[in-house]
Amino acid sequence: GTSLLIVAAKSAAGFVKYLDVLASVGQHVDWQLIGLFAAVGIAGSFAGNALSQRVPQAQLKRGFAVFLVIMGVFILYNEAPAALAGTPEVATAPAVQEAPTEPEVAAPRAPGVAGRLSASETAAFLQAHPDAQVLDVRTAPEIALSGKLAGAGELAYAPGFTERALALVDPDKPVVLYCASGGRSNRAAELLAAAGVREVYNAGGFAQLEAAGLPTE
Repeated sequence: GTSLLIVAAKSAAGFVKYLDVLASVGQHVDWQLIGLFAAVGIAGSFAGNALSQRVPQAQLKRGFAVFLVIMGVFILYNEAPAALAGTPEVATAPAVQEAPTEPEVAAPRAPGVAGRLSASETAAFLQAHPDAQVLDVRTAPEIALSGKLAGAGELAYAPGFTERALALVDPDKPVVLYCASGGRSNRAAELLAAAGVREVYNAGGFAQLEAAGLPTE
């Protein structure tokens, strides 16, 4: 039971993070497939429990050990050649591509240009521009887990984002976007700028904005 609890906690944390990864590339979770696996897993647990009452424990342990050895050999057979040969692409690929490479700016930008604001700059900008429209482009499960900025609209970054956003925001007023780390909001800001929204800003990640003292709900 303790082992299963630890596995469940680690799996849940990985799953929540992967929602962010999928959304960043415009994809989403297939809940029907997850439901199918969950149903099969639950049924399998009952079947396994019934089977364990009929098969001697010694034979179960021996069979499981043989299964682990076979799987280990299979994985080594498939992965060892690539590992020994080396994979330069993986070694040289950047771990993240979301860090801004240009200085952060707080001054209003030209029409149709996306800018980047730090957490403190975002707080100052929103105070100076009460008409600014704030959008949280994370998924609904992410927002439910950690909350959002007070008054922020919810519009997940996913296929069709530009059309849905243009139907929601006033293109003549400033738009401030944020997500979990700044990656999705950066891409969303570029899309809105290309679509003609006058002022678009990427405010980065929610955690940094919350730490800067912006009100949340």
